[in-house]
Amino acid sequence: MKKQILKFGILVTLLASFVSCSDNDEIMTTSTSSNVSTDNVSMTAKMSSTTRDQILKDKDFNNFVTETYDFNEKILDHKAYNQIYNTIKSTGKITPQQEIDITKALGLNSFSQYTTYLNTQALRVANLEKNYGFQSQLTNEERIEVIEITLDNHIPITTNGGCAQQLRGCRRAASAWMASAHVACLMADLSVVGGIICHGAALYLGDSLNEQCLGDYAACIK
Repeated sequence: MKKQILKFGILVTLLASFVSCSDNDEIMTTSTSSNVSTDNVSMTAKMSSTTRDQILKDKDFNNFVTETYDFNEKILDHKAYNQIYNTIKSTGKITPQQEIDITKALGLNSFSQYTTYLNTQALRVANLEKNYGFQSQLTNEERIEVIEITLDNHIPITTNGGCAQQLRGCRRAASAWMASAHVACLMADLSVVGGIICHGAALYLGDSLNEQCLGDYAACIK
């Protein structure tokens, strides 16, 4: 099958530049364009094959990628979470009620379950940084490449024809961009509020890209 490439005009959050200052947290954003493969994973990164293979076999890496994807898939109410995220971003504070609302939107049993999940993911990313310079040495495109390869083995394969396969590839790419954004959040030394804002921006990025994927799928099946 001929590889299909979709051009996405996406909002990429420069989370590596995220700064947490007491109650005032700011995120810088820029608009950019990315070629996203909807068929096979595109091999364009410059990292060595040895480094790529080591990362792909790394348990921390595989757990980080698959749990990031699974966590996002289990969110009960993306719209409600985005509304809470925008409010917290505006006020720079989180209330006890907002913690409850976040817990419900994410489909969790407690807010501490969310912070425990983030702490576990942060430890995994810290190990990846220590062993491979995952954040400091690899480019965003290189991170996305290895994330996509792992997601390709994790996301259920569809046999429902070209449009469904295109949707799967598009959602795989969207999830990879989102996971790479989460890496920057996990590497930063953020307050609880800063973390919610940062990870909220990453989730919003994933939601925006997935909406485009669904729109393209709807057009494809007409």
